[in-house]
Amino acid sequence: MKHFNLLIATLLLLPAGAKAQFAWYGSEGKARIETGLELEDAVLKNEWYSFNDNADGGKSKIVWDIETDEINDNLVKKCGGLSGTAVLDLGKLYYAPFIGVGFNVAGADPITHQQFTADATAWNGIAISYASEQQVTIELGLGDYVDRQLGYDNPSVYLKAAPEGTFVRIPWSQFKQAGWGMGKIEIADAVAGLAAVKFTIHGSQYQTKPVSYHFRINAIGSYDMPEPKPTGDVNNDGSIDVADIAAVIDVMAGKSLQYKDKADVNGDNNVDVADIASIIDKMAGK
Repeated sequence: MKHFNLLIATLLLLPAGAKAQFAWYGSEGKARIETGLELEDAVLKNEWYSFNDNADGGKSKIVWDIETDEINDNLVKKCGGLSGTAVLDLGKLYYAPFIGVGFNVAGADPITHQQFTADATAWNGIAISYASEQQVTIELGLGDYVDRQLGYDNPSVYLKAAPEGTFVRIPWSQFKQAGWGMGKIEIADAVAGLAAVKFTIHGSQYQTKPVSYHFRINAIGSYDMPEPKPTGDVNNDGSIDVADIAAVIDVMAGKSLQYKDKADVNGDNNVDVADIASIIDKMAGK
């Protein structure tokens, strides 16, 4: 019966006309996510937001790579995406500390802030270009009501730490509940009532002091989104500067293959002086 009730609650807010593909690229410099599933009356649009454990006594936070307290176009433009450090501080928590970022799929009510849901089945899954010094969880938010019914045991998938960056495609079939929650939901039902997509980094409930992990999201979208091209941040340090020029020169000289894939900044399948020129243009804001 609980499964049936969850399904009914999920289907109440579904908009029609789900689109098969969406893609957000940090290189475009916008904090807004154009999912194609936004409701017309969803005044609160699908911009990135951050969340943490502070409400339960934790002291975790995100320190962004530029001086800012919020996710905005300026952050995305200067970093080529979301780039910052997760500072995980247990504080008075009785569970593992965490920070995260996410975005609404269909928007939210302007008065109650309740998230709308949408049928994202046609996306076939999620693709993401990211870098992280710690394991990451991609979680499917299903709206406050369904999340509570599940005991917050939402379908999710774990992604390995990837300090140098990686691009992965995750079909819906790989998203699973952990099993410790109070309710169950089939992945097909969850995807048909999707409210948000969340990117979360956890610490340990046994840690004795704050720990920090750098992370970066360059792009995210539906399963078949085109893989993003290199942005100019060749060495994955969260900024575009002379260190990236040095990394390109090392690749050209055969001294290092570590950043070979990202050294082709202009996407012409060659690593040469034209890529150095592209980095200089990006540094100059061109």
